[in-house]
Amino acid sequence: MLSGACLLYSLEFSDDAIQKMKSLPIKESQLFLNKVSLLICLSLIPLILEMIAMFVGVGYWFELYEGFGLDLVQNFGFFFLMTLPTILLALLVATFFESVWVSLGINVTAVFLAIMIYNKSFSLSLFPFALAFQRLHHTNQDSQRIIAVLVEVVVITIGEVLFLKTRRHFA
Repeated sequence: MLSGACLLYSLEFSDDAIQKMKSLPIKESQLFLNKVSLLICLSLIPLILEMIAMFVGVGYWFELYEGFGLDLVQNFGFFFLMTLPTILLALLVATFFESVWVSLGINVTAVFLAIMIYNKSFSLSLFPFALAFQRLHHTNQDSQRIIAVLVEVVVITIGEVLFLKTRRHFA
C-alpha cells in the first residue's frame, strides 16, 4: 500500500504530469478520490484471497464451528476498516514530496514507529499506521476504534483536499 501510494504521486511529478493533469476537465480532489479507490481495490484483492485461503485451510484441516464464516468476515472487515487511515495518510504524505524516496522513507518510518507503539496504550493505538495491527476483540474499545477510524478518514480526506486546493494556487 505504501509503495503504491508513493508511486501514484511520484508519477504526477515526473515529466510535468501534474501540469498536464491540471488541464484535464477533472478536479484534483476527484483524482485523489480515484487514487484512494484504486488503492482500496488493490488492497482488497489480497485480503479476499487470504480470507478464502483461511476458510479453505481451516475447513480442510480442522472442523469448522458454527458461525466461523461470519467471524472470519467480521475480522477481515475490521482489519480492512483499520487499514483505511493508513492508505489515506500514505497518500497524504506522498502528496507533499516530489521524490518517491522521501515519501516512501517517511511512510516506512511511520510503520516502524507503529510497530513499536501499537500495543502500548489505547490512544497510541489510534495512530493511523498502528491501526492496521489491531485485532477484533468484540469489546468496547473496538467500537471506539471504529469511530476513531471514521473520524481519521474524514479528517485526512479534508486535509488532502485542502492541500490540493492550496497547491493548485501556489504552483
